[in-house]
Amino acid sequence: KEVKSEDDWLGDIGKRTLDLVKLIPESSLEDELLEQLKACRYQRTEVRRGYRNGHYRRNLFMPFGIIKSVRVPRSRVSYQSNILPNYQRRTDKINKM
Repeated sequence: KEVKSEDDWLGDIGKRTLDLVKLIPESSLEDELLEQLKACRYQRTEVRRGYRNGHYRRNLFMPFGIIKSVRVPRSRVSYQSNILPNYQRRTDKINKM
């Protein structure tokens, strides 16, 4: 059997950590859109404010690394996200460096 070196282990841990960290903004953005639209996917309600329109992907530059291909949901009605404003790619900590 081949034994992994320390660099291989740390590389695997770093990638897995970034994959887990990627879930945080994705789920937060989904929740924010759900709150904005007042309805889940395919749900028909009288208080619904709009409809989903797929998603796009964006890379985020964070202090601990680049999170690649974060899924950002879209809606047919435009809205301003509080979590990830339009065109933002870097966190405030990165901008201050």
